[in-house]
Amino acid sequence: MPRPKPIRVYLRTNRTEYRRLAWFQNNRTNEILFGLHGFTGESPILRYTWPERKLLPGEIFSAVGKFCEPTKADLMVDHIMCRADGTLQILTKDHNHAILHENKRTEAHGEKTSVFLEFVLKTDFVEKYAIIDDRPKHPSVKVDVVSGKRVEFCGIFSGVDCVVDSMLEAMIPNATRHGERLELNSKTLKGTLIGRMSLDSHDTQNEERSGTMLSVKFPSQEKGWCVKSFLFE
Repeated sequence: MPRPKPIRVYLRTNRTEYRRLAWFQNNRTNEILFGLHGFTGESPILRYTWPERKLLPGEIFSAVGKFCEPTKADLMVDHIMCRADGTLQILTKDHNHAILHENKRTEAHGEKTSVFLEFVLKTDFVEKYAIIDDRPKHPSVKVDVVSGKRVEFCGIFSGVDCVVDSMLEAMIPNATRHGERLELNSKTLKGTLIGRMSLDSHDTQNEERSGTMLSVKFPSQEKGWCVKSFLFE
């Protein structure tokens, strides 16, 4: 049986201009692949990585990259994989793996699995992303954005029976009502992604460094959650 086609995510300006941002795909049972596009619309370069850190009690998860200095990476990335055992990997073009985290779940993934991964994706200003020459490929979703604005996405991976809307609402208020929604569903797992244009025109998240910020939140070996952030260009 052939694998499902990837679902692509586009930024749309002026109702007719499309810019590639990301794609998501069910791979094998309990495995999800996703990838980003760089400013040129092609494979991105992982420019910086921030050290893993533990979330403080009561801290709201958001795009994190301002608590310490990052490490320069400069790696051409092929895709990111969320594996069946909970391990999340970045696969580079030269086929070396950069491990996000190696914490494996004690319970098997299945329909009733609770949230095992959250992420926030925050774009740079939309005009930095190249306009494509052809029409968008399908299946796809688009997020309308105006010049001088960014787009913020939040995503959650869980079992198919897990209800995640309240968690998404906490990550990006009002996104469940006003954002573009993308869902990946397999027999056991689902990925839910919601994106919308940032309401803050003076956002300084990546003021010193250009790129698309990806922050991932995952369970730590101790009780609690950890976050690690990456900047792609």
